[in-house]
Amino acid sequence: MQSVDEQGGLRMSGLRPIRYHGKFYPADPAVLIQSLNVYLKPQRVGLPTEPIKVAIIPHAGYAYSGRIAGLVYAGLQTQKERIKRIVLLAPNHQFAHVGGLISAYEAFASPLGAIPLDHDFIKTHWLPLEQLSLNDAAHDMEYSIEVQLPFIRYTLPDATLAPLLLSSSGPETLQALLQAAWEDSATLILISSDLYHYLPRTQAIQRGMQLSRTILEHRYTQIMPEDACGAIAINALSHFAHQNNSYWLNLATQHSQQTSAYPHDQVVGYGGFLLFMISNDHLSMK
Repeated sequence: MQSVDEQGGLRMSGLRPIRYHGKFYPADPAVLIQSLNVYLKPQRVGLPTEPIKVAIIPHAGYAYSGRIAGLVYAGLQTQKERIKRIVLLAPNHQFAHVGGLISAYEAFASPLGAIPLDHDFIKTHWLPLEQLSLNDAAHDMEYSIEVQLPFIRYTLPDATLAPLLLSSSGPETLQALLQAAWEDSATLILISSDLYHYLPRTQAIQRGMQLSRTILEHRYTQIMPEDACGAIAINALSHFAHQNNSYWLNLATQHSQQTSAYPHDQVVGYGGFLLFMISNDHLSMK
């Protein structure tokens, strides 16, 4: 699937297949829509009206993290007219690789329809970068992007997608390749990330509160991979937030033992966060 044309551009090809339906989320479209409606129903009252620039959303099975994801996507849905492109940053769980992996697929499939990739953005801003390479095999196997697709297709149906799998990269390197996305008002940056894994319940609750404070306070050097599998992306975007007029809002944090019969000493954390941009008009009123 992955290829480069004679001019060094990206040659688009094919549709990334669905792999995790029936495992992480319902395979039947009608049942899936019913589930999404349940997760999206408890919309948060009184969300800020400033533009949402970044979202952190978990990527576990919907039975575990669907409620948290629904809270975040319900917030994003209120700005669907503005959001035209989603830069989706996800951890690379399957392939050992340094840097980031982009895709040459034309679109990513979901049970609710395919989501087209924004190859104009990818060709212009990502393909020339040495730290990024094409690898559709990695995208084929990665679930941390796929579990977001039904929510995206249902709540932001007109948005295109620019997916990037991350293995290892410093915040400064990641900031360079995210600059264009940050500056474009029509682009949402979505970080697919679960939080801490396999902790005793008491320790998990404490870790969740500490991590939430760390994110809300823009402490972008203090989030470790053991805190969140999307730590690389969270640190980089928190650095952007620290340098710009913006603030994080924590919609919810919970752990797997609250949503299932998961053992009390094997708790996984899930959190939903939104980063809002403060407008110049708002600042001038202070």
